[in-house]
Amino acid sequence: MPRKKAEELLVKDQEVIDSDIERLRNEQRKLVNELRDLEHLSPVKGFDMKPLARDEMSALQANLLNFSEGKIFTEKLLEKPASVPMKTDAEKTIEILEASERVADKILVNKQEIIDLDKRRQANREALRELRKSQEGKHWISVGNLLVEMPRKKAEELLVKDQEVIDSDIERLRNEQRKLVNELRDLEHLSPAKGFDMKPLARDEMSALQANLLNF
Repeated sequence: MPRKKAEELLVKDQEVIDSDIERLRNEQRKLVNELRDLEHLSPVKGFDMKPLARDEMSALQANLLNFSEGKIFTEKLLEKPASVPMKTDAEKTIEILEASERVADKILVNKQEIIDLDKRRQANREALRELRKSQEGKHWISVGNLLVEMPRKKAEELLVKDQEVIDSDIERLRNEQRKLVNELRDLEHLSPAKGFDMKPLARDEMSALQANLLNF
């Protein structure tokens, strides 16, 4: 007969055999319990339990696997973290001193940079004052390491732009300086400097204040 037909017959025969075995096992359980009842004995515990089917066994194994993974995950969560060695007082003191030195060095560098920028700003003011007084059409100005001759108006524009950049850099450094000073005082366990973070009034704000004082 064809291979497929033979396979179907064997599968059906296997099902019939499995059914007969299951029927005989059930009958065997009943007969054993009936015999023990005639002998006035208690039934055999667990004797009437049926084996799990293949799909039931697969589901049970999957549940056991999930339970095992969950247990492992829970155990990992409950594990105590590795103890971090505590730093000694001497090590903490050294760290604070090193941090204080770094901040103090940065404060000194910023201070020197502000001084240099302020000198350059004063030189620009003097140059602008002389340019505005002069009646000549062209002037020599220094651009970096070069000496360049250019019209008076162009030279004045360059000086004004340079002055704006210098003012912006000085303001940025002063703001950074305030933060660094407070950081240094915090490392030294001192209270923040009072009034150190105050900003000066701008020219228009000063004019408005003076006008209000005069009216008052």
